Amino acid sequence: MVVPFGAHAALLALAGALMLTLRGDDGRRRGRAGRADSPLPPSFRRETAEGLAWLWRHRLLRTLALLLGAFNLLGMLTSAQFVFFAQDVLGVSGGLTFGMLTTGMATGALAGSLTGDRVAERAREGTVLRGSLLIIGTCYGVIGLLSHAAAVWAVSVAMGFAVVVWNMVTVSLRQRIIPDRLLGRVNSVYRFFGWGTMSLGALAAGALVSLLEPELGREWALRSTYLSAAVLMAPLLLWGWPRIGSARIDAARAAAAAAEAARLAQ
Repeated sequence: MVVPFGAHAALLALAGALMLTLRGDDGRRRGRAGRADSPLPPSFRRETAEGLAWLWRHRLLRTLALLLGAFNLLGMLTSAQFVFFAQDVLGVSGGLTFGMLTTGMATGALAGSLTGDRVAERAREGTVLRGSLLIIGTCYGVIGLLSHAAAVWAVSVAMGFAVVVWNMVTVSLRQRIIPDRLLGRVNSVYRFFGWGTMSLGALAAGALVSLLEPELGREWALRSTYLSAAVLMAPLLLWGWPRIGSARIDAARAAAAAAEAARLAQ
């Protein structure tokens, strides 16, 4: 049982070693002629505040960051207790069977990574994002009512696909909209919203199951995490739907292109 943890640690160490091999520029600002003008500001706090301020002023990216934070909170609300859900609700026993069950999300994610670009090309970006919201929320509700591992695996495939397609569209948008000089710091703040809520979701999962188990029993207390996530997706969908439409995305991209053209013309 120690081997997976050791393998995880070894792969993280390998990732860190690979990062040390990365080489960038000389760490200095470039002027119009490519000349090194001045060193980058050394203040981490100032750069982070600049990234946060830029992100918060941008209506579309602010909306996407807040939605991502909410999604990841709900994701941890379900996944933090998934091993208990699999064991006590689905009747899964044994590490191999549980491992196969968890491949559902990964299978959907792989399919999304291979076909998501074509999906985004055929449907406008706003439609893809809205569809992802609907699929994810529906999957939470369906899984919360299922009792068979094979059915949960199949629904997890759909959820994994929707999650990856959402990520492909939103990451591409960030890369196109955020100015190059701010890309790293705005992305880091964006990811703070995305990852910062996960611990809250895990805490909420344990609290919810502990609170409801004496009244509803073990099975429905565990199911309640998925059902609660599905219910909470409804107001997120209503709030986000008009804010992530294709017209707003096109307008944000056009504004970013105009700002870059004006900068280059100076």
